[in-house]
Amino acid sequence: MRKNAHIQVQICQIDNANLVQKREGVKTEKIRIVNLTNLDVKVSATVTVLMRANLFFAIGGCPSGCPFGYIGEDCWTPCPSGFYGFECSETCSVHCRGHGNPCDPQNGTCVNGCSPGYQPPLCKDVCSFGTYGPACAQKCSSHCSGPKNTCDPFVGYCDYMCDDGYQPPLCDKVCPIGTYGAECKQNCSSHCAGPNSLCDPINGICDQGCEPGYLPELCDRVCPLGMYGADCVRKCSSHCAGPNNLCDPFEGICDQGCEPGYLPKLCDRGEHEGL
Repeated sequence: MRKNAHIQVQICQIDNANLVQKREGVKTEKIRIVNLTNLDVKVSATVTVLMRANLFFAIGGCPSGCPFGYIGEDCWTPCPSGFYGFECSETCSVHCRGHGNPCDPQNGTCVNGCSPGYQPPLCKDVCSFGTYGPACAQKCSSHCSGPKNTCDPFVGYCDYMCDDGYQPPLCDKVCPIGTYGAECKQNCSSHCAGPNSLCDPINGICDQGCEPGYLPELCDRVCPLGMYGADCVRKCSSHCAGPNNLCDPFEGICDQGCEPGYLPKLCDRGEHEGL
């Protein structure tokens, strides 16, 4: 064999014991790899063996078939677009991003990643429970109601709507100011005390209590008969005239004035008290 001979070779798997086929003219023999430096394979006479995809190229048919990603009698032909694997028998996922759904011809990894909602690298399976979006990198909101806080794997919309106090469809933000409850459909009472009548976004309890004359905690009902004022804790005077001694729920002014001998408006002092 001539030293420093260079031969054109074909893609084949390495045979057992690191043997590859070498062919000069019509003669074919197997050669053993002794040492590999860059692209050179050192044998008794130096030959150059090309490499592709970490596989050696050798002349002659490939008895075990072509390496993944190649086809043809001499295994020189890469898989056509859209196919990959052994004998190019696998199809790239239709969820590979890009025109023609391109994927790696050897292992099927989508070249441009997956469409939202599918798991890399093959993009054949939807996101696992609790994740969604591009590369399944986003987590469903912990405020998705229902078992395991699950959501749509493509856009993240919660499967069973939101916990009270959170905005659909992602359920990742609290209700807008002035609203509360399921799907933020309820309004805080206009009788919540303080600026803007603010309330808790989950249960609607007024942040600063109620205006006088309204029952806590939602402040959406007036005081019961016979009660008035802040938190409805004060009783109408027993000297309010008329049945049941009724009074205004906001200020306690007696509905029908005072019994004789008592001063309006609250009817809680006699005419001669303090004289």
